[in-house]
Amino acid sequence: MTKTEVRPETIDLKALFSRMNALGFPKDFVSSTLLPSWWCEEFEQTKGAVVEAAAYISRRTSLDFRTLLSTDELVTLPETGRHKYKLTEGTQQNELKPAQAIADRVAEVVSYACIQPVKNIEGLTAQDIRAEILKNYPCVTLESLIDFCWKNGVPVVHLNHFPKRPRIKKSEEPCEPQPKQKKFDGMVGYFRANLEQTVNRPVIAIGKNEKSHAWLSFILAHEIGHIVCGHVREESIIDEKITPEPSEDPQEVEADEFAIALLFGRKNASYYSLKNLNALA
Repeated sequence: MTKTEVRPETIDLKALFSRMNALGFPKDFVSSTLLPSWWCEEFEQTKGAVVEAAAYISRRTSLDFRTLLSTDELVTLPETGRHKYKLTEGTQQNELKPAQAIADRVAEVVSYACIQPVKNIEGLTAQDIRAEILKNYPCVTLESLIDFCWKNGVPVVHLNHFPKRPRIKKSEEPCEPQPKQKKFDGMVGYFRANLEQTVNRPVIAIGKNEKSHAWLSFILAHEIGHIVCGHVREESIIDEKITPEPSEDPQEVEADEFAIALLFGRKNASYYSLKNLNALA
């Protein structure tokens, strides 16, 4: 007598979209970002559409493929390593989880695909990096910072398309609650650079949707500061907001001072922010 393998029942496509919505990924975002460009309603009617969709979603978010399709398992966002959240008052970690999941997956792919050899920049001073940049540029700019990172095997990616707050219906299955959706200004951490997991490289992700090169330069310099100051040896840092305003977090103060010294030549350089100008008005 032969034994017949009993496979767990799988969900349908509607239920899959419902699960993703409850996790913080609305259907519009899943369709436009997590699924391939050729995806269409006609294909959704085919027999294998739900399996195909789950495969793409799993690869692009690190969500477990089997769990996505299972009818009796709770889907949760993956913990891809250790993270240190730098949050503003009133923000909860869960509010950044969807954006973090996207950024982590992009950083993993970018780290593995980067062909530049990794060079250790930890321990360098702002003046060291500034002097190196000024050999080829008249001043420290966004372009020069990106060039420095690339030459040292530190990829920099800009992410500005994150899921917005989902609409959760009472009929949807219980997952981790996501009352709000927020994104981060910057993230930095070490990610695997080869299959043997013997080499990790730092990757910087900028999530602020900002056109000003000055702001983007400060954010990038701040994240470089986290690397050289040794803040990300054991865990990634997710900065919800990065500003030159005073902070009570010693690591944020150190990264801010490093960024200002790198951009302006000294860590106590004066600057004017909109907040300061409003206070003087």
